[in-house]
Amino acid sequence: MAELTAMTQGNKPPAACLIGWPAAHSRSPLIHHYWLRTLGIAGGYVIEAVPPDEFQDFVFRLSLRGFVGANITIPHKERALELSKPDARARAVGAANTLWFADGELCSTNTDVEGFINNLDARAPGWDKAEDALVLGAGGSARAVLFGLIERGVRRIHLANRTVARAQALADQFGASVLPVEWDAVGELLPRAQSRRPLAPAPPRPRPSPARWHRDC
Repeated sequence: MAELTAMTQGNKPPAACLIGWPAAHSRSPLIHHYWLRTLGIAGGYVIEAVPPDEFQDFVFRLSLRGFVGANITIPHKERALELSKPDARARAVGAANTLWFADGELCSTNTDVEGFINNLDARAPGWDKAEDALVLGAGGSARAVLFGLIERGVRRIHLANRTVARAQALADQFGASVLPVEWDAVGELLPRAQSRRPLAPAPPRPRPSPARWHRDC
């Protein structure tokens, strides 16, 4: 009953965390604490900066650290899938961004698809009429975006990454609508892509120009 242990340690309210590397720039605690207060829910939410070589141990001891669940960000989403029991959505995407305990088992899902698509629907109505999209980066977040774009019928998705082999691996998984391209082709593709999205780690401020975005390896 790991989840009950975590929830009752020291009679503290249940707590969750964001796990990433780096993670200090995230605004997730501000957002979660706002809704906890607004909805009158007792609970806590903190950032945990965990390097890749410590991620497995951290996740396996999540409940012992007092957490009932976690959100996962760069660069751990694919590893989180491997270390948990994923639902159908996480398996289809190939990455997990949410962990929780159920019947003593660490479960996972992926909510990035809905987050990305709902944001586009709200900010750019009609975006899915575009025939071309450009995705920069080929990490765990890119998997969710590719899934969402394909689900909404975008015909050609140009996937640029510093390591083309990594982009090719995602194209092999998601099908013929995903077209891996060299990073140097981004400038040429930008005018054609009505929907474009950077999906690679970048410092929160100052934001670099597109030509200098860091790319997933």
